[in-house]
Amino acid sequence: MQDILKLIEKFEKLVQRESAIDADIQRLQAEAKDVATAIVDIRSEILRGLEALANPATHPTESTSNIQKARNVLRSMGSCAPLRVIVNNIAHLDLRGNDEEYNRQLMATLSSSLNSKVKKGVLFNRYKPYDGSEWVYGLIEWFGVDGIPHESKQVRLF
Repeated sequence: MQDILKLIEKFEKLVQRESAIDADIQRLQAEAKDVATAIVDIRSEILRGLEALANPATHPTESTSNIQKARNVLRSMGSCAPLRVIVNNIAHLDLRGNDEEYNRQLMATLSSSLNSKVKKGVLFNRYKPYDGSEWVYGLIEWFGVDGIPHESKQVRLF
């Protein structure tokens, strides 16, 4: 009888150990899944970073200045554009196109920055295609000595 009790006790300990091992396996499987997800996320971030380095015009980073973003947007468009078009493109690239507060703030800061660059004669120039129109901005190398952009770089109004 004592042998049977010892076997039952041993059996119960083995069942408990099996349950503990099963719990450890489930915990490790969940941990492995979390690690695999983190690896995929990091890999995606690395690929986005490499893409951004290869093509900054379409993949701005948080550290890219608004002036750099504006320059990249104009280059990708290939022609001059009004400030609102530049802002909309930057907001779209920053994935914040529907954020009205962000767009308002970007409009104000970019307007100030672009006007400062224009006044200093650095990177950008601007012109009005017709009386009463809004300012249209372009890269300084697109403009002739008369302050008018080369025909291929002029804004397309219609």
